[in-house]
Amino acid sequence: MRMVRFRLPLAMLTGLLVVLVAGLAGAGLWLLRGIQRQGAYQAAAEAVLRQGEQIAAHLAAQPAMGRTDSATPDWSEFAALFSTLRTLEPNLEYVSVSSGGTVLFHRQAENIAETPDAPPPVPAPPAGDIRLSRKVMDLGGRRVPVVTFALEVKNDEGPAKRLEVGLRRAAVEYVEGPAALAIGRMFRVSLLTIAASFAVCAVMVAWMMRREARREELRRREEHLAFSGVMANGIAHDFRNPMSSARLDAQMLEREVARGGDARPDRAAALAGRIRGTLDRMDQILKEFLYLSRPAGAPEATDLVAMLDGCIEMLAGRMDRAGITVERQFPPEPVRIISHEGPLRRAAANLLNNAIQAMPDGGVLRVALGRSNRGPQFEISDTGPGIPHALRGRVFDMFFTTRPEGTGLGLFLAKAAIENCGGTIRIVDAPAGGACFRIELPDRPPAKGRDAVKR
Repeated sequence: MRMVRFRLPLAMLTGLLVVLVAGLAGAGLWLLRGIQRQGAYQAAAEAVLRQGEQIAAHLAAQPAMGRTDSATPDWSEFAALFSTLRTLEPNLEYVSVSSGGTVLFHRQAENIAETPDAPPPVPAPPAGDIRLSRKVMDLGGRRVPVVTFALEVKNDEGPAKRLEVGLRRAAVEYVEGPAALAIGRMFRVSLLTIAASFAVCAVMVAWMMRREARREELRRREEHLAFSGVMANGIAHDFRNPMSSARLDAQMLEREVARGGDARPDRAAALAGRIRGTLDRMDQILKEFLYLSRPAGAPEATDLVAMLDGCIEMLAGRMDRAGITVERQFPPEPVRIISHEGPLRRAAANLLNNAIQAMPDGGVLRVALGRSNRGPQFEISDTGPGIPHALRGRVFDMFFTTRPEGTGLGLFLAKAAIENCGGTIRIVDAPAGGACFRIELPDRPPAKGRDAVKR
């Protein structure tokens, strides 16, 4: 089953990341708000509990809670105290005092009068301890939850009295209100700050993406112009060699024809054939440059002996004129590999031309073909001045040349063509001095797709 790779545009991916980070930040802020609200509620509940305990303890210390044999407790002061406490604490619901199951005093926020039929008291807590409990009161059909604080006050001269104070649970929200309001405002301010920050980030990302797109378009145009320049220089470089050979052959043909009756038809036919072959190679080079950006096609069976012989024959006129002797060291049988013959032929022609330029006053050009552990290899060496070791790492760079009239593309294109065929090229020390290029090729190129092999 073929997998389809789905790729999002970079701008959309960046926008999704910004939204994701903003969502995580908002969720974290919401969680922090919940934790703070919970802490504020807990703190308010503890404050209300302390407040209820203080009210119960304060009421338990009043004189009315005591009893003597000669006097009856006066609850008027106790009632006035309840009214004062009710003013200070709006959520104080009721205060009840009982003894032995009898209600001695009861005041409630909804009804300030005494209510002798108040709810029956719960069992008395231990002396000196305040017992907490919860219950729901029915006030005229309205159910009000309250928290009760019960305290038993013992008296040496009579039975113990039970004090019960009721606070509405709304007291917790009342105490928590300012803190909750502050937390809510802080949350809104923080949320607005985060939203504004991410909005600015989104605008900056969009602006940077747009600027990067413009720069990418500019770089693409510059690369296109640079590639066009390389193409033009490469065409001029690769055309220069066969054009020079064709010019020399044409001059030799002209001199042969000028001999009149002594002209040698076979020699003239050979020169005309070489010119036609050179023009055919120029046409092939032009096609290669026209289709440089397209696939090289399927590799085919190539005879290295015939390919090298053809390159030497193409440059024979220039070698004769420069007084260069060619030494061929080829095996008697063909050496065949599966490769792209066109680029390989151009690489060999560029290396041969480089050797001819290194020997303007004549010399020996040696072309040796053999085999290495990897596969076929051939060497092209000359008896020129050679290449200094300090420059051997740069001679294959684009536009690098030591000749004023050079373009710096010959060795660069040769290296690119050989590597495209799966081979390697390096400079080694020549036995007789000069420069020596060793090219190693595999028997077949590395697999790239499903190209068929033509044989």
